Amino acid sequence: MIILDSELAMDIKYSSAVPGLAQYLQSITRLFTSMCSVTAEPRFANRNLLTKNNILNPCLSVEYLLHSDFYEVRLLVLETILLWLNQVNAKHVMEERGNILLNLLSGLEETLIKIAIKEKHPECFCKILEALYKMDLRNVLAKTEDAVKMNQREFLLWIMNIANTSSSIEIQSISLKFASKLLIYLVQNWQEDLESEIKQWLELISYCCEDEQQTDLRLAAAEILVSTTPFFLTDQKLLLGLSDTLFLWRCVVRLLQSEEQIVRDTVAGVIRLALSQENVFRKTELDFHVVNAALALDLAFSLLCELLQLWGQTGAGVSVLLEWLLKEDDLKDLKSTIAMGNDYLFDKGQANFWAEKLTEVRQLSKHLLLLIPVTHVSPCEQRKLYQLARLASDQAKLVTQLLKEMPPTPEFSQSVEFTKLAIQNERISLCLKMLNLLEVGNGTGKS
Repeated sequence: MIILDSELAMDIKYSSAVPGLAQYLQSITRLFTSMCSVTAEPRFANRNLLTKNNILNPCLSVEYLLHSDFYEVRLLVLETILLWLNQVNAKHVMEERGNILLNLLSGLEETLIKIAIKEKHPECFCKILEALYKMDLRNVLAKTEDAVKMNQREFLLWIMNIANTSSSIEIQSISLKFASKLLIYLVQNWQEDLESEIKQWLELISYCCEDEQQTDLRLAAAEILVSTTPFFLTDQKLLLGLSDTLFLWRCVVRLLQSEEQIVRDTVAGVIRLALSQENVFRKTELDFHVVNAALALDLAFSLLCELLQLWGQTGAGVSVLLEWLLKEDDLKDLKSTIAMGNDYLFDKGQANFWAEKLTEVRQLSKHLLLLIPVTHVSPCEQRKLYQLARLASDQAKLVTQLLKEMPPTPEFSQSVEFTKLAIQNERISLCLKMLNLLEVGNGTGKS
């Protein structure tokens, strides 16, 4: 009765608020949500405390409060909804309590979709997206067209546009997670072509993996890559095609070399999950070791080479991996830097950063050497390898020239540039070695 007699049950507009009203409404909202949560306990299930004639009547309900003019009220209700969703999805929650919570959440999908379109408060908007993300996607999609007149493709594009344009890291992260969950569902269940949507999604994932992005955004990308592993990264049907699948694997490799340990440890989950798929990978003694971030990079290349054989795509795959190995840096900019000179004298920090890249080069080449003997190259793939050989040869000449132009003892006077050139030189040498093993240089080629 306290709740029903309070201003919370009245249609008060924000513009007519008096000092302290928002705080008072927050207190009554907490009382309301606490009552809802407590009565979801099985021991209260038969007391009918939440009947339409009591607290949850047509004048006061969770849905009603979601339309409140006061963001303070909406925020508290959304936090409660997220709490209920987390409990519903938790394995340890009693089945009876879970069913009661589902009843409390029933029908909220349409309301959340409608208010998401017009919500202006960023924290409320973020929590609406998070709630929709945690709900059953089939129920959400079933309400989308009626609620906001969007079909499934339009809804996906709307969510990706939020991820692409929002200035909030939190909103970017949750919208990208939501878009990824929706994309997986549509790729598996929708018959229409989604090529442009997939390309847009891949660009967003790649953007979030860049070194200059904030940790939270890179962490979100790592979590998304883990969640998509059985569907896109290791699926035997190659749902995204070879090029896009390898693009995602490249993102995994990039994050495994992140400066933030939490990002490296999270994306290592891709490898742990892949190794657990008995129908995909051969069992080895590595399955009984803890897969940490340091081991994960080596395992990533091993699993990728095994996948290429499973997919029957060794020829096309080797071409892409050789491009990764060569990794054409902007040597022209480096040449300008060397010519102008710099103040990096005895600066070992950046040199060490670039030296870490050498680990990737050597691990990748190690697994390529094992893959090449079982690689079959088609005439089309052979032409691509010829182009790669010409590029490697041109790069080799440029690196040799730049090394000659450097001052005496460049490892001290221009340590960063020297280290980058040395690493690029090793990349080129290893790439040419692989191409020679594929007999690209003499024009015969393996078939």
